[in-house]
Amino acid sequence: MKIKLLYLIGILIVTLNSYAQTDTLDVFRAPSKNNSNSNARTGSAGNNALSVSIGHLGRGGTMLTYERYINNTSFAVFAGFGITKIDFIGQFSFENQGFILEDFYSNRSDAEVGSMIDLGLKYMFDKELGGNYFGIGYSSYHTNITRTINSSYIIENNGSRNYKLDYYSKEFKFVYGIVNDVDSRFYNDFNIGTGFRFLEYQNLDITELPNFNSSTLSYYTTELNIRKRTNNDIKLWLFITWKIGVRF
Repeated sequence: MKIKLLYLIGILIVTLNSYAQTDTLDVFRAPSKNNSNSNARTGSAGNNALSVSIGHLGRGGTMLTYERYINNTSFAVFAGFGITKIDFIGQFSFENQGFILEDFYSNRSDAEVGSMIDLGLKYMFDKELGGNYFGIGYSSYHTNITRTINSSYIIENNGSRNYKLDYYSKEFKFVYGIVNDVDSRFYNDFNIGTGFRFLEYQNLDITELPNFNSSTLSYYTTELNIRKRTNNDIKLWLFITWKIGVRF
């Protein structure tokens, strides 16, 4: 599994790099050192950038990222923040369907606005905000929902019918990226890489309890024992991101 994932990443990196060296697709054309657009990134006017992530729509929202090139080095740092209600790709990628979908005993009744945070460092091959780069990054996602037990069931010891369940994904990744000019200010930023997701999520552990009906002298199961359970997992992951940004 890990070998296949790394092999796929290698093919995609070679493919992106090949497109970056040709003029067949403008969106994948690496910026030229000799063109007039390079001047727009020289000096303090090109050392800052703001971008909006298109790729994070799959994580349930979008993200605004500030990036700063460190003068006279090959490095840039970035920090991003966004909001989400549900991490579609992340939460559907493992067996936690009870966290998202209705089950036999309960329904999802509410989802609060959660957060997405992205921090990282880029090594820029061209010593400016443009061209190819390697990057390392840390991302954090947090959402929560409320599940309500169906009214047809009795809760043991008159327990609560509403349970708030949290989901966290903390991610560490290494990526290879290409930044391509749309014009002198606007650009596309594509990257792909691999890393690990450290997951912590909650779900409901529900057990039916036998209940004795004195009038019929028989047992029936309508009373529920409910416990909130916290789960932890680590997953190897493929990360792909596309951002649209502006330099200033």
